[in-house]
Amino acid sequence: PLWKVVVLNCPVNLMNYVVLVFRRVFGYDEQKATRHMIEVHEEGCSVLWVGGREQAEGYVYQLQRWLLHASLQEDD
Repeated sequence: PLWKVVVLNCPVNLMNYVVLVFRRVFGYDEQKATRHMIEVHEEGCSVLWVGGREQAEGYVYQLQRWLLHASLQEDD
């Protein structure tokens, strides 16, 4: 089964900080990181990555270390 890495909106973190985290953790370019940040801001969450459970858990751990609200969800 596949697992989703989901980040939730947090009013504490600045938008440019969130973009920086997405770039550092996932290696996204500026445009892709900004697109996900806007989705989080406007929709309340964004699916950042889908794949195997072990790697997904690693991404969630990294995002949480950067103080973002991230969770792991089984893909439908």
